[in-house]
Amino acid sequence: MNGSAAYADIDTGVAVAVMRNRFTTGDLTAVARVDRIVAENVS
Repeated sequence: MNGSAAYADIDTGVAVAVMRNRFTTGDLTAVARVDRIVAENVS
């Protein structure tokens, strides 16, 4: 699975994008890291 993922919240003005050469099926490590970083910095 190749590609990218993006999220935007128009209410807060937060936008996040992750681009990778390859996603490993079932491996959500990068998604979990991005989620943690966003959660820590948007409060």
